[in-house]
Amino acid sequence: MRITPISKGVGVGVDRNNCTVRALANATGMDYDKLHTEMKTFGRKDGKGCRIDVWLPVYKMFGGSVRGIFGTTNAARYFAKMTKNEYPRKEGTTLKTILPKLTGKHICLIQGHAFAVINGQVIDSFGIEAGSRITMVIDF
Repeated sequence: MRITPISKGVGVGVDRNNCTVRALANATGMDYDKLHTEMKTFGRKDGKGCRIDVWLPVYKMFGGSVRGIFGTTNAARYFAKMTKNEYPRKEGTTLKTILPKLTGKHICLIQGHAFAVINGQVIDSFGIEAGSRITMVIDF
């Protein structure tokens, strides 16, 4: 089963592999172009995805706080290693399970993808498998 987004949000078709920028713009309501430029100053290349050491400082700069790293997947272990275990480790969960618990504005990360969630509703350019394992949640 796929979770259908309530909206595609902003930044669709502007750049490829720009989910970290789109997620931030959609979660905060900030200008996509400004955030795209800011992410580039931290090392994001046009048309390329980026690592946690690029997007996490930008998310924090614009008010994001890490709720936790979820589960024991390879992606979760990588995030823990890259952040020197600075953030709480949480029990693994799926998108379907966590959505009802996400009131307010958030960015959720699954392996290889970031998307916005506002009041339990996904904003993204495509549907996401309900069973996708959540790796990290950023609260705004």
